Amino acid sequence: MKLSSILTYGLLVMAIPTITLAKNSAEDKAASKATKVMDKFDVNDDGKVSMSEVAILQAKRFDDADRNSDGFISHSEKKLLRLKRKNTHRERLATRRLDRQSSIDSNGDGEISLSEFTAQPSPLFTRLDSNKDGSISSSEVLEARKKKFLQLDMNNDGVLNRADRKAATAKRLLVAKQTRTEMDVDQDGRISRAEFLASKGRFMNKFDSNNDDIATYNEIRNVIADKINHVNKRR
Repeated sequence: MKLSSILTYGLLVMAIPTITLAKNSAEDKAASKATKVMDKFDVNDDGKVSMSEVAILQAKRFDDADRNSDGFISHSEKKLLRLKRKNTHRERLATRRLDRQSSIDSNGDGEISLSEFTAQPSPLFTRLDSNKDGSISSSEVLEARKKKFLQLDMNNDGVLNRADRKAATAKRLLVAKQTRTEMDVDQDGRISRAEFLASKGRFMNKFDSNNDDIATYNEIRNVIADKINHVNKRR
């Protein structure tokens, strides 16, 4: 059986983890990601990310997107930028899969033994065991299914259909449109380099929790931890 197939089945049948292990795993993951973000954005290594440091990478992003160097990001250039982001996302997913494989194969022999397989914590079990009593009841499974249904039922009509998918797409497009509108200060339908750099940007909007135009390590770590916990609850 392929290693990737083993990993897929592993989500359903891995051994029961302790609550402490699951908690530490989420905290360690958040800390590791926060450290990577700081390494990338904290140019002067002072332990925090300022607007000027974000602007340095913002300028690089804009220049990479503005392929004809006319000072604006055109519609075709935006499409190319989205394509690059998708490819980057796929690369990250592939890297995560490889990392998971490596973590399970503790002796590095390219194969997964029974002891290696059962030694891994089960995120699925931890998510379903809502009362943390070490077992999963039918009521806990039912509650998890209800939560998932409510997330998918965008128009709250009690059924899942094409309208819900359209509503989810419309919501994403609306958020993107609002972002473009806020960035396009002169409302000429184009995003200039000056407008792009003048905006607070996704980074600060995401990580600057107290809106002081500085993102600290703790702010970044807490935001990432909240996201990890939110994703775990949805699964």
